[in-house]
Amino acid sequence: MPNRLVIVKEKKIVDSPRVLILLAKTTYRANSFVEASRKLGLEISVGSNHRQSLSEFVPGSSLFLEPGNIQASVEDIVNFHSKFPLYSIVAAEDDFCVLAAAAAEIMGLLQHSLDGVSAVRNKRAMREKLAGREGDTFWFEGFDLEEDVKSIVTRVPFPCVVKPVSLSGSRGVTRCNTQEEFVVAWSRLKRLLGSDDLRQKTETFSREILVETYLSGREVAV
Repeated sequence: MPNRLVIVKEKKIVDSPRVLILLAKTTYRANSFVEASRKLGLEISVGSNHRQSLSEFVPGSSLFLEPGNIQASVEDIVNFHSKFPLYSIVAAEDDFCVLAAAAAEIMGLLQHSLDGVSAVRNKRAMREKLAGREGDTFWFEGFDLEEDVKSIVTRVPFPCVVKPVSLSGSRGVTRCNTQEEFVVAWSRLKRLLGSDDLRQKTETFSREILVETYLSGREVAV
């Protein structure tokens, strides 16, 4: 029999607290999160941008959400919480982090701050928060993808790195050593960010591009 997690909240003992796990329909992380939750004796509800065909037969088991529409999704989670009280919201995907923080803030659940999560989900915003702090600083600037690349390319230092501000996992990140490479990278990003599927599944979708100085040294992917 799995261990059970008993939580004391507001002087009431909550046995098998319910956790809402936010997962994308294309995730490969579902099994790990579900297994960990069950080992802790948690009740699991899954929030996803994929409609579960049998959800009506298992009330509270799942919740359809649109990560691209934060306000509507927060309202859906709050309504769900009124019927199936939640102890916590866990974002298993980067694209759901802001949604989890926004909903938890309104519901008074323990979570990272919305301001902090929003900053780390936007590379330019994070750079601006870090600018002026102790440590080395480097050149960076944000541009709209619709700006004239021929004008931009004359204003940036080389080598540089171009990257979408709202994508994770190194998607779209390119080092450019010359103006010609920069123009090619810019065209590639236009195609990438022109995807309707990407726009719909990314909660903080933006067509803004961050260009920053390339920092030489050992490269490590985490």
